[in-house]
Amino acid sequence: GVVCTRTCLKKYQAYMNRKPNWLNDGADGPDGRMSSEAILLDWLTTEGNYSLKWRGKDSKGKNKKQIASEIAEKMNAAKVRVKRDGKQVMNKIAHIEKAFRAAHDFANSETGQGLKETDEGQFDDAVKKKCQYYFDLLEVFGDRASAKPKATSHDNLDSSDKDDDDTDGVRMMNVRIQQQPTR
Repeated sequence: GVVCTRTCLKKYQAYMNRKPNWLNDGADGPDGRMSSEAILLDWLTTEGNYSLKWRGKDSKGKNKKQIASEIAEKMNAAKVRVKRDGKQVMNKIAHIEKAFRAAHDFANSETGQGLKETDEGQFDDAVKKKCQYYFDLLEVFGDRASAKPKATSHDNLDSSDKDDDDTDGVRMMNVRIQQQPTR
């Protein structure tokens, strides 16, 4: 390409020599909007893609590897500087899910809730440090069963005492299960 000054040339060379990653591999470079990660996040946050296609409820017979390959094709069609494949996309989604769960666990912990009550801005920063897209993905990932802590017998024992026979029955059953000796 043609550059205007020596400074522009050095910046251009530094940019071209930089190893592209998911955030800066767009055809327009690090400042471009169409990086692999931006394309993936757009796909994940498009209604129905994650919950219906990726989670398998409406995948039309396609497995995750095939869906990941389709996402990689979209990235490659956008001329990202690193050719992506289905395996890389699957790994990246798994990484994002793991980071989301860590952020979700923190946000719903006593520490996270305490921080939220005292300083909402600091809370947001702490959550984003664990998963920078947490608030963007909360609606998409937040209702996944694995994103929420599973109910335990401990939860049932700690629940408030209501005059509900079913709740007492569950509570008693869980107490009995816990007290059985192991063999």
